[in-house]
Amino acid sequence: MKRALLSLLVAISLTGAVAIAAPALSSVPYVPAVVEFELAPTGAAAGQAVAGDVVSRPLDPPKRFDLVGLRWSAGNAKADVDLRVRREGGRWSDWAEATPDPDHAPDPGRGEPARKRISAPVWAGGADEVQYRTSERLRGVRLEFINTTGTATAADRAKTAVRKAASRGVAGVARFFTATGAASRPSMVRRSSWDPSGSCRPRSSPATGSVKAVFVHHTVTANSYSSSEGPAMVLSICRYHRNTNGWDDVGYNFFVDKYGRLYEGRAGGVDRAIVGAQAQGWNAQSTGVANLGDFANREQSSAALSAMDRLISWKLDIHGTPRGGKATLVSAGGGSNRYRAGTPVEFDRISGHRNGNFTDCPGNRLYDQLPRLRRAVEDDSSPDRTAPAAPRSLTAGSGAERVSLDWTDNGERDLAGYRIYRRTPSTRYSAIATSAVSAYTDRSVTGGRTYYYRVKAYDRSGNHSASSNYATGRPTTAFVQTVDNADPSRFSASGAWRTSTRASAAKQGADFRYAAPTPASDPATFRLRAPRTGRYAIYIWHLAHSDYSSSAPVGVRTRAGLKWTRLDMRTGGGRWVPLGEYSLGAGEEPSVLVSRWTSARGWLVADAVRMVGG
Repeated sequence: MKRALLSLLVAISLTGAVAIAAPALSSVPYVPAVVEFELAPTGAAAGQAVAGDVVSRPLDPPKRFDLVGLRWSAGNAKADVDLRVRREGGRWSDWAEATPDPDHAPDPGRGEPARKRISAPVWAGGADEVQYRTSERLRGVRLEFINTTGTATAADRAKTAVRKAASRGVAGVARFFTATGAASRPSMVRRSSWDPSGSCRPRSSPATGSVKAVFVHHTVTANSYSSSEGPAMVLSICRYHRNTNGWDDVGYNFFVDKYGRLYEGRAGGVDRAIVGAQAQGWNAQSTGVANLGDFANREQSSAALSAMDRLISWKLDIHGTPRGGKATLVSAGGGSNRYRAGTPVEFDRISGHRNGNFTDCPGNRLYDQLPRLRRAVEDDSSPDRTAPAAPRSLTAGSGAERVSLDWTDNGERDLAGYRIYRRTPSTRYSAIATSAVSAYTDRSVTGGRTYYYRVKAYDRSGNHSASSNYATGRPTTAFVQTVDNADPSRFSASGAWRTSTRASAAKQGADFRYAAPTPASDPATFRLRAPRTGRYAIYIWHLAHSDYSSSAPVGVRTRAGLKWTRLDMRTGGGRWVPLGEYSLGAGEEPSVLVSRWTSARGWLVADAVRMVGG
C-alpha cells in the first residue's frame, strides 16, 4: 500500500513538472511571456525638491522588471528625466538619462502618433526598485514597467528556470540565427525568435517607401548586458514603442548588439523598404539600424561594426542603391527635424541620426566610427587578413595632467588608425582610445602617477598589428581654475544678459546667464588667470536646448590675439567643451567672451569656463 501511494505521488509530481515544462517542449527556443504593469506614485513618493531637481522616493513596484519608462499628463514635455534601479538589497545603478527623445518618431501625417510627455525607456535587466528625478515638477506621473525574461514574480522565476532547462534539452541545436536563403543576406535574429508568441504584433500593415540612405542609432540603454539578454532587450523596446509610445510597431528597422548579432526590427520583410519610426521626417526614404547600448563615451565593438557592414552592404545592394557617395533626401518635416518640410538635403549614404534630427544619437564615440563603417561598406574586395606592421619608436612626453604620445607613421595604404593601450604598475594593459594619426594625448591621467603605454595599428578590415615598444609617462598635477557666471570678480555682462535658475543637472552652479542675439557684440566675459608660464587648455560649459543658438560666437583673448569659434548650443551641452590650448605667461589673464552678434536664432548662454594646465 505504501509503495503504491509513493508511486502515485511520484506520478503526480512528474505530471506537474511536465505541465510546467510543456510550453518549452518545442524546437523553438523558449521565450517567456511578457508582463507589463505600471505604478502611479502620489504625495511625497512622487518627489521632493533636491538641489534644484525633483527626486522621487525609492519606489518598490509589485513585480521585478527589465525595462522602465516614465509618462506624465501635465508639465514640460521636454523636461530632463533620469532613472536608476537596483535589485532588492543591492546597490543603486548610476543615473541613466531618459529625457524624452522625440527624434525617434514616425514621419508626420502617417497616422502613427508622435506622443509627448513620454521618456525614453531604460533597460534594468531584472530590478526590484526604481527612483526617478526630473528637472521640474511633473503631474500625473506613471511609471511603465516591462518584464521580458520571465522573472516578474518568484513563481515566474521558478517556472522560467524549469522551462529554459527543458528548452535547452529539446532544442539544444536551435539557434536564434536562422538561415535566410540568399547567400549574401546576413543571418539575423528574426521576429519569430525574439517574439515567438507574437506579443508585439504590429497594429497595422506596414507602409513601404525607398532606401536611399541608412541612419545609424543607439538605444541609450545599458552596455553591460549579457549575450543572452539581447533578444529580451529588443522585445522590451518593441513593447514600449508600441504600447507606451502608441506606434504601430517597434521604430527601428534593424538592431545590432555588441556581440555582433543582428535582429529584425519593424515587421514587413527585411528585404522590403519598410517605413520605420526611427528618424522623423526621413523614414520613408531610409532604413535605420539601432545599436543596443549607449555610445556617448564608449566605442562600439568591432563585431558589431562588422555585422553592420554585412547588413548595410546587403540592404543597399538589394534596393539598387550605391554603397558610397551622397544621397539627397527631401525632408518631411516634424518637430525634431533639422530642416523644414520640402527641403532637399544631401547626406552621406551612411549617416548618424544627428545629421537629420536634433539629437546626440548615435553618441559621439559611435559617430566617430562611422567613417570606418562607410569605408568597409564601400570596399567590395575579398577579405583582407594581413595585419599591419607594429608601430615603431613610441615616445611619451609628460605634462600637467596629460601624457603626449608620438610614434612613427605606418606605411600601409589601407590603414584605418591606431589603438592606444595603457597600464599602471598595478593594472594590466587595456585599450583607452583610438587615433587616426600617429600621435595621441592622454588626458585621463592623474598627476604624480606612472603610466605605461603601447600602440597597435589596425586596417580597414579590422586586422590588428602586434604591439609597439612601450613608453613611460609620469604627468604632473595640473592647475585647474573654474569661473562661474556668479563670480562678480571674474565675470561681467550687461543687463541684457538675464539670469536663469531653470532646474537642470546640466548647469554649473545655481544659475546661468542668457541673452537674445543682436547686431552688437555685447559679450558676457569670463576672466581667467595663469599662475605660471605654461600651456593651458580652456573650456566652456553650456546647457543644450533646441531653443538655443546654432551658431554662438565664442572667443578666447590672450596676449597673442583674439580667436573666435562658433558653437552649436542646441546639442553637446552638459560637458566641458574645448576651446583650444594656449601658451600663457605667468600672471597672464586670458578672457572668454560669449558674443551676441550672430544672425542665428536662439538664446546665447553663458554659464562657466575652465582652464587646465601649467
